[in-house]
Amino acid sequence: MEVYSAGEAPIDGASSSDLVNGLVRHGHRNVFSIENEDDLETLIRRQATSGDIVICLGAGTISVWANNLYARLSNLG
Repeated sequence: MEVYSAGEAPIDGASSSDLVNGLVRHGHRNVFSIENEDDLETLIRRQATSGDIVICLGAGTISVWANNLYARLSNLG
């Protein structure tokens, strides 16, 4: 998701693409960028397997998406 400030000035090098690129540069192979709640659901359905734990970090919109995720995954089979 996009990185939004909490009222402070934007920080150079702290965008969502900077975060993704930095994680990849440091050896993380499974780094994904999503745009919306549907993307989150699709990503979890494609990547997660039984017993996996999904962690959503952040505030604001991601908290809403995380809270909705269980119902979305349960209701859509």
